[in-house]
Amino acid sequence: MKKIIILSLLLILLIPMRMEAQRRTGLISKQNRSSLMRRQNNRNTNNGYLVLTLGPSYCFADPTSSEGLLGPIANQNFFLNQEATLGFRQTLSKNLGYKASFGYNHFTGSDIKNQIRNFSFETNSYNLSIVGEYTYPLAQRFKRRVPNIVYGYLGVGVMYSDADLKPEFGGNGTYEYKDKVFSPMIPFGIGYRYEFNADFSLGAEAIFKYSFSDFLDGFKPGASKSNEVLPGIQITLAYKLF
Repeated sequence: MKKIIILSLLLILLIPMRMEAQRRTGLISKQNRSSLMRRQNNRNTNNGYLVLTLGPSYCFADPTSSEGLLGPIANQNFFLNQEATLGFRQTLSKNLGYKASFGYNHFTGSDIKNQIRNFSFETNSYNLSIVGEYTYPLAQRFKRRVPNIVYGYLGVGVMYSDADLKPEFGGNGTYEYKDKVFSPMIPFGIGYRYEFNADFSLGAEAIFKYSFSDFLDGFKPGASKSNEVLPGIQITLAYKLF
């Protein structure tokens, strides 16, 4: 079995070398090379991958550490905010696919300006989601094999969160409190991956989870009409299953 695998690998390596030699001698035309690429892309459909993502997770919430476009990243504790997901991605065509995943988020926040209220929170959340993915292999642009792929995705999901709200002192005001909530969410984002070979890829993505709840931090100011959003920057690892 081992000899067969080694011989197969040698044949795979020899095929592109042979094609390149034929191309240089004019035996393979540009049109034929395009046809070969199309057939190769067709063979690469319906592949399934196990996908693991790891990275920091933040929360656009009511405490003042979440204010501003970069507020969560600048003010929330980097080492206390984590996200991990395990999913299955399948390619349906050259550009389209889907990914189903289960994820865990741990995120924190606090009032760093509002010392009268001075709330802080620590939340554990779990989510299930399925997203549609559109990929753009750079080979389409450069007409050759380039293992760099950019992609975007959009989907639906559900999230369960358990917030530990800590009013250090004060806590005055008109607020609604709820520590455990189920919430629909919309995950979306963009990413990049580098395919080392047909079986393994490494990349990064910017992800956003828009929740339909204002209680991921454990409370809701009376006048608030904004729901929480979870952004994150993830490292992605994918391994081909079939």
